[in-house]
Amino acid sequence: MTQLSPPDREDIQGILLSGFGHLYYTYYLLLTVTDAVAAKNWLKRTLPAVTTAGRWPQDANGKTIKPDLTLNLALTHDGLRTLWLVDKALSTFPREFIEGMAEPKRAEILGDTGDSAPSQWEFGGDNGAPIHLMVLLHGQSPEQLRTYGQTLLADNPGLDVVAIETGFRLPSKKEHFGFNDSVSQPEIKGLETPGHDPAQVVATGEFLLGYPDGYGIFALTPVVPNSDDPDNLLPSFPGTELPGFKNLGHNGSFMVYRKLPQDVAGFWQYMASQAQGSDGQPDPQGMNLIASKFVGRWPSGAPLTLSPEEDKPELANANNFLYMPTDAKGFGCPLGAHIRRTHPRDSLLDAPGQGSLMTSSRHRILRRGSLFGEPLFPLDPLDQGQIPVDLQDDGQSRGLHFFCFNVDIGRQFEFVQQTWANNPRFDGLYNEKDPIIGDNDDGQGLFAMPRCPVRQRATNIPRFVGMAGGGYFFMPSISALRFLTT
Repeated sequence: MTQLSPPDREDIQGILLSGFGHLYYTYYLLLTVTDAVAAKNWLKRTLPAVTTAGRWPQDANGKTIKPDLTLNLALTHDGLRTLWLVDKALSTFPREFIEGMAEPKRAEILGDTGDSAPSQWEFGGDNGAPIHLMVLLHGQSPEQLRTYGQTLLADNPGLDVVAIETGFRLPSKKEHFGFNDSVSQPEIKGLETPGHDPAQVVATGEFLLGYPDGYGIFALTPVVPNSDDPDNLLPSFPGTELPGFKNLGHNGSFMVYRKLPQDVAGFWQYMASQAQGSDGQPDPQGMNLIASKFVGRWPSGAPLTLSPEEDKPELANANNFLYMPTDAKGFGCPLGAHIRRTHPRDSLLDAPGQGSLMTSSRHRILRRGSLFGEPLFPLDPLDQGQIPVDLQDDGQSRGLHFFCFNVDIGRQFEFVQQTWANNPRFDGLYNEKDPIIGDNDDGQGLFAMPRCPVRQRATNIPRFVGMAGGGYFFMPSISALRFLTT
């Protein structure tokens, strides 16, 4: 195999290596190109402001100087075509990216059906203007981001706004159901963070194009003919297989964006219906346990495999564990729980142990995201067992702006969504989908919770997480962005 030098952090867009955890507010601009020349000029002017993955500087006392605002860019396949990328290059992108998330067969395998079908989306679906470009901003306040976003698009005739989405993140890192949503992120080989868990290190080429992936090969990457890069802005391939082409994908990645509304009241009302005391009233402790079984972790983030009986906030970020040594049958974390489906670790029955770990590592995704809508109830007290027993819907929309990065949308994101989350026969189960993100449109979802002497079974599970818009994007390297402006 050709030996590659470590990735150049200055050539990688910053959000690929950092969630910008010190910046709690987000602002997303979804744009359509109305004038390609003007849009390319805007891109050229904006390029110096793009945040890279370069290491942040330090002051005289050795303290890291973190940015107070970040900007990153991603484009759809239609956007690349609109900016005049030649057909010979456009055809080298992966099929999933070319077709897009809203393509009917793709929507079906992703579970984007019923009220979550592309025809019902707020943007990116069957109706409305096409999305060509997405600008992702992270900052210190909504006012700062709104002002900067307005300045960014001022007096620019080449771009129209399709949608503006705002978001935020809580210091406790909880999502709207009340669970810690920041655990179990993979580490990129060669770009590991200090003090990382070696068990979470995944091949560079699983998240960055132009490097060997978990199979030891290069994922499909877009290319351009040498003649289209007279300024030599793009790198050549490391081998001799493609002497006439440049690597447009190098140091870039594919981004999945999904706006996911959450039925928070419905979630906790369902838990109340499943856990009732002898007096016929909801049992808060039972509600907490069943909700945690659905997720696979307690609200604090503590994994049920390590603490099956009670929430232990001191284990909130615990991630260095396996299922098979102590929880093979799912008495702690059920086999169909959300976290066990989306990251099975060593528990896949067709190759348990090391084989399962290898398979799991080849389907990892790098997650980013933020919340939209105000929380329906106080989230932090969940860690102390304060459960909302009589929650009522207020009619307001709330949920998650979900982002993930991967080099192979089909093998990574779509595989996890279709083959693990929405598969009713996942890992030996009979008729169960993911109880959290599964497409239980018919309200007939099932979920088994092993226990002695008889298992407990939750029935008639409705859909708790919907889909309201999104798309597949290419996040180019800084070099590739520079190339696209020429």
